[in-house]
Amino acid sequence: MSGYAEVAAFELPAVAASDGGVDDVALVADGDVTYVRGAERSTLRVDDEPVDVALGDLVYVLTADALLALDPENGGSRVWSLGLADEGVEGVAALPAADVVCVLTERHLVGVDGERGSRRWTVDRPYADVGGDVSFVAADGRFLLGAWSFVTGVDADGEQVFDADVGSALTGVGGAGGTVVVALKSDQLVGVDPESGDVEWRTEIRPTQVTPRGDDTLLVRTADGLLSVRPDGTYEPVDGLPAGSVYPARSGDPVCVYREDTLSVHRRSVDVEKVTAAVTVDAIGPGEPLVVELTNGATTAGSATVTIAVDGATTARRSTTVDLPAGGSTTAAFEVTAVDDVDAADVRVSVDGVELATGSVAIERPAPPAESVDAELTVDRVEGATVHATLFVHNEGEVLQELRVREDDLHVGAVAPGETSRVEVTERYTPGEPVERTVVDDTGTTVATATTTATDGAVTVSVDPTVGESFLFVDVTVENPTETAVADTLVLVGVGEAGPVERTVDAAPGGTWTLSVALPGYVAGPLDGNVLRARLDGAGIEDTHELSLGDRFAGRAGAPPSGGRGQSTGPGGGGQRGGSDRQHPGGARSGGGQPGAGRPAGGRDDAAGDSASVSLRRAVADDEPAATEAFLEYLAVDTEGPVDDLTLAVDGEQFSLGSFDRGEERRYQRAHAFARRGHTQLSPVAATAGGRPLAETGAMEVDVRDGPLVVRASVDASGRTVRVRGTVENRTDEFHSVEGVDVTWVGGWDIDPRGDGLAPGETVRWSGSIPREETDLTDGDEVVPITVEYDGGGRFQSLAPVERDAGTGASVANRIDPGIGRETHVADTYSKVVCNLRNVSEEPIHELELAATGDRLNDMIYVEETVQTLQPGETVEHFVDVKPSEGDRELAVDVVVTCDGETDRLALDGPVAATPEEWARSHLEEWTATWDGDEPEAALSVPAHLSTAFEQTD
Repeated sequence: MSGYAEVAAFELPAVAASDGGVDDVALVADGDVTYVRGAERSTLRVDDEPVDVALGDLVYVLTADALLALDPENGGSRVWSLGLADEGVEGVAALPAADVVCVLTERHLVGVDGERGSRRWTVDRPYADVGGDVSFVAADGRFLLGAWSFVTGVDADGEQVFDADVGSALTGVGGAGGTVVVALKSDQLVGVDPESGDVEWRTEIRPTQVTPRGDDTLLVRTADGLLSVRPDGTYEPVDGLPAGSVYPARSGDPVCVYREDTLSVHRRSVDVEKVTAAVTVDAIGPGEPLVVELTNGATTAGSATVTIAVDGATTARRSTTVDLPAGGSTTAAFEVTAVDDVDAADVRVSVDGVELATGSVAIERPAPPAESVDAELTVDRVEGATVHATLFVHNEGEVLQELRVREDDLHVGAVAPGETSRVEVTERYTPGEPVERTVVDDTGTTVATATTTATDGAVTVSVDPTVGESFLFVDVTVENPTETAVADTLVLVGVGEAGPVERTVDAAPGGTWTLSVALPGYVAGPLDGNVLRARLDGAGIEDTHELSLGDRFAGRAGAPPSGGRGQSTGPGGGGQRGGSDRQHPGGARSGGGQPGAGRPAGGRDDAAGDSASVSLRRAVADDEPAATEAFLEYLAVDTEGPVDDLTLAVDGEQFSLGSFDRGEERRYQRAHAFARRGHTQLSPVAATAGGRPLAETGAMEVDVRDGPLVVRASVDASGRTVRVRGTVENRTDEFHSVEGVDVTWVGGWDIDPRGDGLAPGETVRWSGSIPREETDLTDGDEVVPITVEYDGGGRFQSLAPVERDAGTGASVANRIDPGIGRETHVADTYSKVVCNLRNVSEEPIHELELAATGDRLNDMIYVEETVQTLQPGETVEHFVDVKPSEGDRELAVDVVVTCDGETDRLALDGPVAATPEEWARSHLEEWTATWDGDEPEAALSVPAHLSTAFEQTD
């Protein structure tokens, strides 16, 4: 072994302990572990002062209280830890091939599994009572313990292999090539047979330091210099390493040398005389590599510093260190950052300061960067007389572009290659005319144009009166044949005291919007000859119709008819409603949005005597509710005569109201919630008795708007455990705190226990479960009210459907109620989550199998579990060992639960404390156990319209 070159050096306090791996070195200094591989070094930090270190597949660090296994490839993250408090630890050594680590204590040798950290064996320490310095290393498949003049070998199973007396006090022990090498205070080096313990040779070389192990030779520092000692006792000097303590890798590459607070790292040098070099590229350009190939003709491997000098080009670096295999080749690449205005570059290649190759390489210059801009124009909506459009400008070229929109003199800004900018543009709406925009650069040159025909076609408005028996019905229709949403204000005049009527129009692309006004005869009578005018105020589009009523409503003008309780009207005397994206079904015209919009069936206004006659008056508490927000519908039922078995029919459902006396009035209400914003309707309500229609209301218009929240939820009542899941979405531009949810007849849950609040556009998911017997649900409940508390006092009320059909895999979740145990503690590598599973069914559960999975599962400690029998009402605790990584603040693992052939997945998730001391009750309370399928997706699917049954209020 000869020839080394220094590749790195750095300051380091005194070295307290060390070990060499196959090609790496670990050193204990200043309370940390310094890890060296090749020319790179890193610091592996531990909480307590290291006592010793050993290298294997992991880095094993011994402290006064524990043995730690660290992963150097993952920043020194802890893999496992074994407690050794009060055992008087002194040293550690490792046999990677057998995956065994041995800890030397005051009285014992303790064998530890290198992968899992579990104890394998414990044996008495040889010569425990002998005083003086002790050497403890691992080499050639043996743990070697030197005490006074005795050297003992112990194998990977803890069995003693040999015991030798070398005749003099020893100063160090090592091993190489099947020989145990011992340094003696008598200035001798001794070779011992590792099987018999016989001394095979002695050499007078005055050793001062013996390294722990080597593959074929062992480095020994002597009074005369550094030697490479062979297994037969012969040796040769080592060149290229300075004076100082040596700490080599087992292969002899690298070697660390410590002297005067400095650690230098040395790699075995290659024999430059046996190395050839060649430039392997024909041409270079900016961003391309200049590649040099080096070939080692020697029979020994080594490292070399490759340096290039280039005339005509600039590279990111001029030199680099490479490893050259024995008899093999490698390459070194140098990135070209710039080229000169020449045709070729001259290259000179040197290895360890010796010039080995020269050559000329052609220079290729890149083409000038391309300039290319694309523009796309989309019309968003038409509001009145204004078109609102978005112009998307995409830079498809290779240079930064400063852009503007010519028509609007609008600054787009600097658009980088590959990026897209968007600007909002407006212009006056001209039906059928396209919208065009021109994009120019900073010189005024046109670089892109965009045109859209989304406004092709013309929006039309029509007014159509229909004369009924007791009402004048006026329908106004807005047709939008374009591909753009149209928003405007509709004004209807000519309806006498019922007008003018104003409504906001929001017509979808290709859609139809309608307004219907029902005018009782006493309001419509004076309108004969009037001109009805419907006008879109912004666009200026209108339609007219001259009324010709004749004597249809003669005698009814001026006052409402007496006794007509079923025909009172809304403001202005007319029932009004507006806003629909589709035509009404034939004959199903709207009643008013106020109580009194109902009409007796058959066209009769009143009924005399004891004949059955019913009037329905209908209203809503809010005709502009938020999406998913619950609102009340009110229905008043009046009878002129006695009625038996009166029934309400709506949306295919029937509600029996029982029998009514003459003149009796009852009031009813029910709740509704619509999932999507926009114009919609509440279907007509009909009253029947004995199958005979008595009265019917019209449909009611509802304009569903955006609210502060969108609440979606569902209740699964298919099993013995009621499972609730839902989402709350923030639809505003501000943060909202969300404290909790109350599900009527079921229970309440915290939604955001951390108190962080919901960011604009953010959705929080929540879920919960409760045994069926602890709820107030009945078999007839199909929809339940829910209330979300937010912002310290706000209440958002919604509705949730009750599901009765168990889904796939639900049988396990319906039999077992999960929870988090109080012994849960998640703060460091050795953490645990305790999962409580209670049998809420009425039958015993047999062969309950529990198996946890997840990236943070500590599979070195965790054990799957099978519970033979879990009786009804009994709870089993399942301990899930986890190992958070540094920086984790949240952690999640799954538990696969199997019983009676059914399998379900349980998700455990919650916070991680920064340190074990910071773990608090608040952390425990945030941990949850949720069945897979309970936790909803961000957009939980719920019915578009939910409603409760009618209930009587007086």
